[in-house]
Amino acid sequence: MLKNKHGFTIVELLIVIVVIGILAAITIVSYSGIQQRARIAVLQSDLRNASTQLELENAQKNSYPSSAAAANDGKGLTASAGTTYQYVTTAPFAQYCLAATNAQSSYYLTSSDATIREGACPEIISNLVPNPGVRASASGYNSFYSETSVLRNPVQWSSTGYAARLTIGSSAMAFEGIELKGVNSAPTLTPGTQYTASWRVVTSRASSVRIESGSAESGGSTTASSGVTTTSAGTPVKQWITFTTGSNSSWKLATRLSTTSGWQSGDYIEVSEFMLSPGSTQYNYADGASSGWSWVGAQDNSASSGPRLSL
Repeated sequence: MLKNKHGFTIVELLIVIVVIGILAAITIVSYSGIQQRARIAVLQSDLRNASTQLELENAQKNSYPSSAAAANDGKGLTASAGTTYQYVTTAPFAQYCLAATNAQSSYYLTSSDATIREGACPEIISNLVPNPGVRASASGYNSFYSETSVLRNPVQWSSTGYAARLTIGSSAMAFEGIELKGVNSAPTLTPGTQYTASWRVVTSRASSVRIESGSAESGGSTTASSGVTTTSAGTPVKQWITFTTGSNSSWKLATRLSTTSGWQSGDYIEVSEFMLSPGSTQYNYADGASSGWSWVGAQDNSASSGPRLSL
């Protein structure tokens, strides 16, 4: 006797199709995840290898290359297929950030922190003043026509804890202000190049303080500045100037009192947190003691560089 044979119902077929679709989706997602992890592993491996190349060059030449293309004696940094580098540094090339990127991901590390992080490189900047925070001494800071020397003084208002102080002596007429000056010495500036400097100043009496000479000597020019700044007794104010150097590396930056009328023996003017960087951007103060920063040479007696700090 013949028996009737029944096929799958529409519902059963739909269930099978849905199950197959789910399994296929899981397989595709898993495969994509494996591919992505493999790409990340390649990026991180490239970063470590390139960082090793850069550290070897720094050990040999006492500075990092000025660009990725200049690394490895002009051969550039080695990279896997699909990997591109973002190399961020600035003169005097004492620090760098290196990012490795492919079509989907980007990871970076820095010379001061070998931890690999996801994302692009932060901006690396420099402070060319060798004694910007006056921590160890007042070296490099001079007075205008005063019989009193500029001395290091502990203060509360500076993030470094110290300032260069000029105290009035017997003659108020000789008491004018403080200058930071470089003549063919550290920091050496490049002729015909734009720089921006900033610092904070405090006076013991309410006064007006002007920038005497932000331009470099030998034909330099001032682009813009904070101009004459009014101070209240004991309250720090920021001054800044953007200037272009002249025909050589001689330069001078100064903050001077517009008048000494009413000033008496014991009154003072102080400066600290001196920042000098290439370009026209005003940066928040930082030096080799700041987070992620390092000194190019001796601590508190050399230029420094590191990531840009938030204002």
